[in-house]
Amino acid sequence: MRDSSLIARRLFRSRVVVCASPDYLQTHGEPQSPEALAAHDCLTYSNLADPDQWTWFDEKGEAQRVRVKIRMWANNGEMLINAAADSLGIVMQPTFIAHRHIKSGALVPILTTYDWPETTAWAVYPPARHLSFRVREFIDFLAAYFAETPYWDRDCIGR
Repeated sequence: MRDSSLIARRLFRSRVVVCASPDYLQTHGEPQSPEALAAHDCLTYSNLADPDQWTWFDEKGEAQRVRVKIRMWANNGEMLINAAADSLGIVMQPTFIAHRHIKSGALVPILTTYDWPETTAWAVYPPARHLSFRVREFIDFLAAYFAETPYWDRDCIGR
C-alpha cells in the first residue's frame, strides 16, 4: 500500500500453526524439527508461491525453508484442516481455521517452539472526508473486538 491512497487499519495478526491428528502422529511419529517435515505427508495450500516449501523463522529471525512432500494440496483451508483431522497428513494453517479442531482434540499443534509466518488482517477503505457512519462504526467494532489476543490463538498457540 506504499503507493496507495487507501487507508488501512490493523485489526489482528493472523498466526499460523502446524498440526496433525493424534492418529497420524502415532502412526508416523511426531517431527522434532521443521526439517523433519520433509519426511512426512503434508497438506498444503495451493495458492502459495511455493506450496512445497514451508517457512519458519530461526532464533535470529531469519527465514528458513523446508521442502515438504505434498500428499494433497487445495485452495481451501477448511478442506485441508479436515483432511488433517482425517489423518491424511500434517497441515500448516492459520489459527482461525485450525482452532476448532485443536480445541476438540482432533488435531494437535506440533513444532510449537518455532516461529511460523503470520500475516495481518486489515480493514482497508478509501479516504473520504465523510466516511459513512456505518462503515466507521463497523471498523471501530472490529478493531475493538480483535484488540486482545483472538480466542483462536489462545486455543492453538497458548502464548
